[in-house]
Amino acid sequence: SALSPVGSTPTSTPHPASPSHAARARTRRSAKVSGQKSQGGRRSSSKSCRCCSCRTSAMQHVLLPALLSFPSLRRNSSSCAKRSLFNPVFSLPGRVRDPAVRLNEAGEAELFFTYFRGNPAAMFTSAGAKDYYVSRVVTRDWQTFSEPSDITPPGFASPDAPIRWDNATIIAFQAYPDKSLGGKSSGLFFSRRDDGSEIWSEPRPFLREALTLPWNTGGRAIDPTLVLDSEGRLHCFFVGSTKRQRGDRRRANLLGQAVSTDPDLQRWEVLSREAPLIGTSSRAPDGVENVAVFRRRSDAVMIYSEGLKSQHLAHAVSKDDLISWQRRGALSVGEARWTAGRYGAPFVWAEGDCWWMALMGEAETQTHQSAIGLLHSSDGVHWQLLPEAAGVEMGLPLRRSGVARRGGDGADGEREAEG
Repeated sequence: SALSPVGSTPTSTPHPASPSHAARARTRRSAKVSGQKSQGGRRSSSKSCRCCSCRTSAMQHVLLPALLSFPSLRRNSSSCAKRSLFNPVFSLPGRVRDPAVRLNEAGEAELFFTYFRGNPAAMFTSAGAKDYYVSRVVTRDWQTFSEPSDITPPGFASPDAPIRWDNATIIAFQAYPDKSLGGKSSGLFFSRRDDGSEIWSEPRPFLREALTLPWNTGGRAIDPTLVLDSEGRLHCFFVGSTKRQRGDRRRANLLGQAVSTDPDLQRWEVLSREAPLIGTSSRAPDGVENVAVFRRRSDAVMIYSEGLKSQHLAHAVSKDDLISWQRRGALSVGEARWTAGRYGAPFVWAEGDCWWMALMGEAETQTHQSAIGLLHSSDGVHWQLLPEAAGVEMGLPLRRSGVARRGGDGADGEREAEG
């Protein structure tokens, strides 16, 4: 059965209509193309594409929407410097983390996030499963927000932004807490929303083979990120876990990658079957998580959370359509009180004439008190935090439905032992 809203949850906010062609293929995702060969042996680009059944050419469908999302080619662009905002921009009573953003046709930003509303002592145990949701708010100015609405039943977390796939909109997320923490299920899930509907389907598992990869000895699959390549294939970046070394109970998180053309997302080719795409390093012996992938003019950039205990950002670059990646090292984002403990879970999009990043920050790591803030960049690599609001302290300012209040504490990331 379909759902939205679910159970005893905050007020549900209706979902907007599905995005237009330009909105369907933002910077971090190219449009879906289903090409066929013509009688002369050449590849024909006039067939319907899988993401929306249009009949535009492959070059037009893949490149035009992506070009429209580049800052220098969009109309009515606005300068990053003109945006009078202060960090952190969003927090709620409870714990908010794992932000993902989609811009809709109404000119709004939809913010999807993990929302934990239970006892902080139960966050990393099976008892906390009933208090984890994937939730959504809507904002026009990043100062006032709609009431949060849940789009999953309890027991799910770490959403990606919705994308178009098989003539519908899908959103990916994970089960949490998973079996490694005593939960009932593990792995990646997605929900589907048909055009013209405001209802998300019940979560369905996908990419179950990720749980049994040789390097994923923890039997986990978390933090899905879905990206379309120029050939119309759907890539999924995900995180598995392993022990750091024999006799060490602490985990290290490792990044994997798979690709699919299956409309039902049940058949995948795992590109990182024998070894992870990105693993541990001297800078982060406990590995990586929370990947954001977006396209620039001549390459794709991956920004990810590096480390669990001392979490920060790092990045990699691909010049061959998401297949191989060159690690480029840590990213500096400056200092602020709301990120003083650690920061991670980035999500990047293009808007106006600049790149924007939503980022989770923890003021300290004992209670995982957190909020979501914004950064901007002219090139997608060098980032600047928005200025911090005067008098910021924990609990963080709560901005919700146009009312500024004092919020409760928040959380992000999994403790080093549970990472």
